[in-house]
Amino acid sequence: MMDHSERDRNHTAERYLLDLLPPDERAAFEEHFVGCADCIAAIERAEALQDGMSVVAAEEAAKPNHPKKSLRRRIGEWSLRHTKWEQTWILMVACALFTAGPFLFFYTRLRDANVRFTQATAENQALERRYLAERANADRLKRQVDQVRAGQSMVTQLIAAKPAPRPAGVPVIPLEYGVTPQISIDGSTEWLLLAVQLRDPFPKSVTVNLFGNGGKLLGSVPGLKPNARGEVAVSAMTSLFQSGFYTLSAGGVNYSFQLRLPARD
Repeated sequence: MMDHSERDRNHTAERYLLDLLPPDERAAFEEHFVGCADCIAAIERAEALQDGMSVVAAEEAAKPNHPKKSLRRRIGEWSLRHTKWEQTWILMVACALFTAGPFLFFYTRLRDANVRFTQATAENQALERRYLAERANADRLKRQVDQVRAGQSMVTQLIAAKPAPRPAGVPVIPLEYGVTPQISIDGSTEWLLLAVQLRDPFPKSVTVNLFGNGGKLLGSVPGLKPNARGEVAVSAMTSLFQSGFYTLSAGGVNYSFQLRLPARD
């Protein structure tokens, strides 16, 4: 008995109609489908499909082979389908689109370039402001360093176990606690030697600080060792002074003095 699922997989009915079955398989199929309504229906469906395909092929073959229309003919047919006003309007729209396309392209490119230029200008201005701020800060730090260096070089140690002979023209200014002497010097004096007598008992070493007007620290000399009599002294350039009150601090004791200098040109 024939398996109908195998018949459908092998397309037995279609192959039978197309006379593609081998003789023994064809004879077996004919002997079977005489008494099988399902196989007869399958053969009828295959015949209907072949007839339909034949009709479609015949209709396609009967259609005339129209030649391709030329561009001039297509334009003429298009003009016949539209009025003069419609043709004018369509042509105006087409020209506008043709003109607006490049304009929009270049306008977009120009706008993007303008945006990039504006951003670059803003970044350049920000960098310039940052550079100026950093330069101003560097100048301020340089002035502070110069002031510190000037203060450090203003006061130098000039004492040993015994005071060394001082150069001619360098006045020695002795300072006493609780007394504010008035000191006047002429324009030829280049150095001052400020000496103080420490209180007993004498420390092994002291730090001497020189303060100017308003209590501003002008210079500091650490680790000064007093001599056998408890004296310490520091020297300072007169060009670094102005007329006014000054304080020399040694060993925690303040010694004040008033300095008068000639007017400078």
